[in-house]
Amino acid sequence: LLRELNDRAVRAAECRVDDITRTAEEQKAQAERELADAVQTVDDLEQKLDAATADLRKTLELLDGSREREQTTLVELAQVRERLAATEERLKDAEKNGREAAEQHRQQMESLQHKLDDAEQRLSDSVSRYASDLREVKTEYSGAVSELKAQYMQTEDSLLKRIDTAENAAREARTSEASLQGEIRALKEQNRELTALLYGSVSGLPGNADIPEADDAGAKAPSVVTPVTSRKKKEERHE
Repeated sequence: LLRELNDRAVRAAECRVDDITRTAEEQKAQAERELADAVQTVDDLEQKLDAATADLRKTLELLDGSREREQTTLVELAQVRERLAATEERLKDAEKNGREAAEQHRQQMESLQHKLDDAEQRLSDSVSRYASDLREVKTEYSGAVSELKAQYMQTEDSLLKRIDTAENAAREARTSEASLQGEIRALKEQNRELTALLYGSVSGLPGNADIPEADDAGAKAPSVVTPVTSRKKKEERHE
């Protein structure tokens, strides 16, 4: 019985050993597979690490370049800020000067506007005064023109009457002149006859000079000046 129990115990122990051994082998195989996977994973990680390291170096290089550019940019930014501050200061001064200039310009414009208003008012007053004076002058001129026209009409009528009278007198004078010319010719004829008779009666006496004829060819009868001829001479002198 003890031997059988012992055998059973031995077989049971062997079975457990076999199970443990099989389990251990399975676990070992699993561990080896996991180790192989881990090694592969490590290789992959190392490759990734190398790539990451290369990327890191590139990134660091880029970062260094970026830092240099950033430093340069900071310097340029500081310069820009300085120029901006100077520009803002100049802008403030310009705005101040602009406001002062605008105020001065506004004051000048107000002064000019006042002067312009005064000038326009004076011009309006002058125009009104000149218009009133012009109306008065026109009225006086119209009256003077009317008066001169009336005087001219009266003078013209008087002159026409005087001209008519002068022309009538001239016609009468020409008629009288023709009559006088006839009388003069008759007197000359009588004078020639008397001279001939006188010359014939004394021609035989000694010491007597030759008696010229009374009819002098160079003598001219006096001209009669009529009002018409006088007016014509005046018109010719005016022309």
